[in-house]
Amino acid sequence: MALVVRDESGAPLNSDRDTMQLVINETPIADAGPPQTVAPGEEIIVSGRASVDPDGEIAEFRWTFPDGSTARGLRAAHRIDTPGLHRIRLTVSDNFPGGAAEDDSEVLITVNAAPVAVAGADILIAPGDTVTFDAGQSFDPDGRLVNYRWEFDDLGAPLESANVERAYVTPGVWSAQLVVSDDSGVANGVASDDMTIRVNSSPEAEAGPPVETDRLFVELDASGSVDADGDALIYRWDMGDGSPPV
Repeated sequence: MALVVRDESGAPLNSDRDTMQLVINETPIADAGPPQTVAPGEEIIVSGRASVDPDGEIAEFRWTFPDGSTARGLRAAHRIDTPGLHRIRLTVSDNFPGGAAEDDSEVLITVNAAPVAVAGADILIAPGDTVTFDAGQSFDPDGRLVNYRWEFDDLGAPLESANVERAYVTPGVWSAQLVVSDDSGVANGVASDDMTIRVNSSPEAEAGPPVETDRLFVELDASGSVDADGDALIYRWDMGDGSPPV
């Protein structure tokens, strides 16, 4: 830029010229980085390395976290315990001598809510009965479930499916565990739930030894009857003479 001044004398050399440099600072461009998904309490590392200053250098990086705390530097670490969407703000300042210019950027942090596995209520069945294991009540509060796995203590390998049908032949008490995974890929993206399957054992009735007597009153004793599961027994005697059971 040039300035020319001239006096009113009209004499020779009645003018002078001077130049100056005018620098118009360009605003820096802040970039807080790509979105992140983390588990509650997991350390978050944010970086402003993608930020630029078109006509100089970035002199300062300032980070503002959702809880109001701040940090300075190209990189910063923070932890968030509450599931949900959170924003971390980056403010950059350039090194322009005439006064630093600033720009802001935000990075979106998703703190994952754990999925919920629902295996269902405990069940009681007879040997050979077919059981349907249904994970349909399981859900993910902030995404979707991408994997279902049923693990049975009597099988060598898990079954990968939301719904499984199978039968139990051997009486006893068995367990099943449902494991579900959400689409977050973070540490708390897996949940499990257990259920118990009781395959009932048939009771064994013991009416006692044969009785030969000439008395009209006979005492019958079924105390030798047992149930392998320990269930209480209900007794009913059929006299075989057409009279109602007692």
